[in-house]
This record gives sequence, structure tokens and C-alpha cells, in this order.
Amino acid sequence: MAIPKYRSVRYTDDGCYEYQCLSCYATWEWRYSSQPLQYCLCCGIRFEGEHKCRDRETPRWRFEYAQKYGDDVAWRIKFPVRRATCFWAIEEKVIWVEDGRVITDWHVSCVLRFVRNARSALLKLNEKRQECDSEDGEDDWGRGPTETFYRLTRIAND
Repeated sequence: MAIPKYRSVRYTDDGCYEYQCLSCYATWEWRYSSQPLQYCLCCGIRFEGEHKCRDRETPRWRFEYAQKYGDDVAWRIKFPVRRATCFWAIEEKVIWVEDGRVITDWHVSCVLRFVRNARSALLKLNEKRQECDSEDGEDDWGRGPTETFYRLTRIAND
């Protein structure tokens, strides 16, 4: 049965597509211009337009989804946007007096890479607080009496 239309078979490369005449079933490669195809390059039949169908690389479900909801939505389903992986971190704030000045310093004490929820991170924070409450006296750098505080934060792994 001769259908006076053409269809896109597949994308080859660099803006070129492989097309097929639905009258003589011949295929050719064509860089699509602003003007649609008028005649078949092999049999000379005048085309009525392009027959919309999926190319070989497009799965059937994606083509039908694009027809129903639009190609932009189907593209986002194929290539979902991944959020950056976040980890919990325990930050430590050390306060000490040096030359009559109060010095504070927040820094990341440890990153909890294998803790995925807030409850587990809070348990780790409480363990860290209990561990450091037992230590008294001067710290390792000879800064005199210090006071230490801890908090949980989320950091992104970029």
C-alpha cells in the first residue's frame, strides 16, 4: 500500500536523520532544513507530510508518553535530575581565653557518611558529647581551660 508520506527512522549524527519513504520504502540520510521534504528522492512521489512515529532508539513507552504529555516531560523522565548527596556532620566549637580575648572556633569534627537519617545522627552526636564530657583539664594544644560545644549540620557532597 502506497502512503504519500515519509517517516524519520533514526538520528544518525551531527543533525542528520535517516528518513524512509512510505510509498517505495527506500531510505536516505538527510540534514533536515527549514523546508519539509516535498518529493521522494527515489520514486518521485509528492509527500503530504511526515508520518509521526517513533524512531528505533526511542522506547515505545517514552514515545507514547511524549505524545500524551509533551516531549519536554518525557525527556525529564529519561534523564532525571539527581540531587546532590548530603551527609550529616558534627561540628565542634571550642571556646578558650587567650591574652584576655575570648576565641571561638567552629569546625567540622567528623562527617557521618553512613548515617542517613536524623535519629541516627543525633545518637552519634550524643555519643560524641558524652565522650568529650569525661575529659577535664587542658587540651592538647596547651590553651588552658576550654569549653566545647557540638552541633549537627548537613553538608552536600559535590
